[in-house]
Amino acid sequence: MSFRIIGALAVAGASALVSPALAETIRTASAFGPNHAGAEGYRIFLQTLSDETHGAWTGRDYPSGLVSPGEMVNALRDGLVDVGSMLMPYFPAEFRDSNLPAELALLGTDARVVSGAAAEYLLSCAECMTEFTQINQMYLGATATTPYQIITVNPVRTQADLQGLRIRTGGAAFSRWAEHFGAIPVQLPAPEVFEGLSQGVIGAHYNAMSDLTAYNLYDLVHGVTEINLGTFNGVSTFSMRLDLWQTLSPEVRAAFVRAAVVGEAALTFRYIHETEAARERAIAAGIEIIEPDAEFQQANADFVAADLAALPARLESLGITGGPEKIEHFQQLVARWQGLVEGVDTQEAYADLLMREIWSHIDLANFPAQ
Repeated sequence: MSFRIIGALAVAGASALVSPALAETIRTASAFGPNHAGAEGYRIFLQTLSDETHGAWTGRDYPSGLVSPGEMVNALRDGLVDVGSMLMPYFPAEFRDSNLPAELALLGTDARVVSGAAAEYLLSCAECMTEFTQINQMYLGATATTPYQIITVNPVRTQADLQGLRIRTGGAAFSRWAEHFGAIPVQLPAPEVFEGLSQGVIGAHYNAMSDLTAYNLYDLVHGVTEINLGTFNGVSTFSMRLDLWQTLSPEVRAAFVRAAVVGEAALTFRYIHETEAARERAIAAGIEIIEPDAEFQQANADFVAADLAALPARLESLGITGGPEKIEHFQQLVARWQGLVEGVDTQEAYADLLMREIWSHIDLANFPAQ
């Protein structure tokens, strides 16, 4: 695809973008609740899709109730929804190769960098694209969160405070971190975090600080330990039904891509802004913001280095070939995007960057290869 294709949408008549496959509103599932940043990202995705197609393609999002994140593979495969938030770490068997960026989650420090690097990695990974197509999905890019913190009922000030603490974790890398420090990782769907904390099922939530707002945790939480360790980068933000994608003209495909990119950029910056606002609100609410001591910070750095060194063997045990080369490739992409995002401080500029650096090099008429 080139910008010529995107530009053609501005002058094409609406009739050229109408497809019999979608004579009615598409169903989407942002899936994390109406207060989550994802709901806003999907609103912008659907609005942009309508704008790009002159109103020929519209949609309705279901932020909760229709499909949970753990049901998304079946929902897309069976056509219950047309586009949905796909958390690959929830489905390790289906996304063996595609989960490599998530395995490297602890390297993340900047949502813009990791979002771009993860999208570029997966779209250039033949094995990854095959994993999506085999379960009737088309990958339209990624978003990553802001850095993860320890959000707790009882403040965690030292490594010793982690012993025996039940922590909700959102991926294998975060679970390995918790186990290393003597905590107990608990697999719990994100929308159930409020209930888990309020009922004592978990004592902490390892996630971005924006989750304080997304799940209204301010009355339950008494401490946030700012370890700034990792970003969640294992999401296909707008996974689309492949059988629907295959019915579309290149022009309509370009409209879906542009809508996804604009939605991803908006969601990424929403995470950034919500994290800043959540920190301020937490302080105002009397939640203790804790900076780890030097010993704790060094222990975290040592764990990240050891975890990275052990990753090739873990990948090999999963049957993934070329692990060291794939890890190095992703690290190179992270370094590349660290340079690319310098000075990119608006979602509009970030969307343009994603289009230029990734999607302008893809021939949508023949993607993905079958």
